[in-house]
Amino acid sequence: MICMMKEEKAVLPYFELIRTILGCCFEVMKEIGPGFQERIHKNALLIAMKQNVLEFKTEEQSTEKPIPF
Repeated sequence: MICMMKEEKAVLPYFELIRTILGCCFEVMKEIGPGFQERIHKNALLIAMKQNVLEFKTEEQSTEKPIPF
């Protein structure tokens, strides 16, 4: 038998950030829908993230060197 204890609200790290990012993703999918090339969705997501004042780096802006195979 499982003992039901008082439900405690867990505070997840970066909850608001994750919520904002997912909101941007859903906004893009609602606005343009499926069926476009990946770069179209990527650009739309970048625009949505800028509108929500999120700071980020794109793959092109990254200074990390790729791992050689």
